[in-house]
Amino acid sequence: MLQDRILDLCKKVFSTDQFTLLTPTYPTFGDYAVHTSQLNSDSEKISSLVHALSQSPLLDKVELKGAFINMFVSIQALHGELESIMQEGDDYGKLQSQFSRRIMLEYGQPNTHKLPHLGHLFSYLYGESLSRVLEWAGHTIFRCNYQGDIGLHVAKCLYVAQQKSSHISQLRTLDEKVSFLQTCYQEGSAAYESDLASKAAIDELNKRLYAHDTEIADLWKETRQWSLDYYLQFEKTLDARFDRYFFESETWKVGIDLVKEHTEKSELPIFEESDGAVVFKGENYGLHTRVFITSHNTPTYEAKDLGLISLKKDVWPFDVSLVTTANEQNAYWKVVIKAAELVFPEMAGKMKHL
Repeated sequence: MLQDRILDLCKKVFSTDQFTLLTPTYPTFGDYAVHTSQLNSDSEKISSLVHALSQSPLLDKVELKGAFINMFVSIQALHGELESIMQEGDDYGKLQSQFSRRIMLEYGQPNTHKLPHLGHLFSYLYGESLSRVLEWAGHTIFRCNYQGDIGLHVAKCLYVAQQKSSHISQLRTLDEKVSFLQTCYQEGSAAYESDLASKAAIDELNKRLYAHDTEIADLWKETRQWSLDYYLQFEKTLDARFDRYFFESETWKVGIDLVKEHTEKSELPIFEESDGAVVFKGENYGLHTRVFITSHNTPTYEAKDLGLISLKKDVWPFDVSLVTTANEQNAYWKVVIKAAELVFPEMAGKMKHL
């Protein structure tokens, strides 16, 4: 890029790189400038540096104004830069880093059977922006999205959807379908908190979902697809693109098996049983304890994320794996990452939460 060429020219003429190449606010002071105090030279030396810079075809004029050396780029240099832009197209300005790394970046993370909220929008925008910046910096990026398509939130939605099954055939547009799911989720959540019978029924439905109960499978698949189709439209609007979609329905079993494999009964115990559940004692590492398998033998988010990490490293070996979620999740991720590093020692230092 032209600025890099100007910077290299100044380094050569000044015989140092200990200065800042400035871009003046007003064009009357040139396209670039350097403050003479950074050059540690007397006035005679400064004058010779100005003369040396003026000999370059990159610059049309170089002048000393007060304590600044002001540089005006030549028309010839600008024409050359325009030709480079036209030839390189989208690759213009892209860095060629000698420290290029394989980075897996997870963002988006919406849940099926409910509408996205502002936090999801932020994750999409932040993650997509970060992926493009890292790509431009010369890194190889693998974009992935992790969606919650099974769990208590789905059970709450389907609990009500079953009761309103006659309405489903009347739904025509995708907007109508996802609005229906949102209403079902909200009503199911309210029932779960206010009615013990509903809570017990939803918990039982949740277990049936994990058990792949055929009586509920068709409704789950149909409504799940509504959400996935909706999010594809949402992502197209945002111009967010992914190399792989991961789902909790594919990670939970992997996570549970890993946790059980590394309980206190194994040769290398990482997790331990507590009141019928399986937990990770984070206090041993300056963190806090978190449940990975509930007393109902269902996985928590922690177990699912452990399963996700296992799938990620197999799908696309990476140097760094980045996950973007809200800051409120910092403590959660410290525990999950520590547990994952103990399960997969080769992953130590490779997983980061942003």
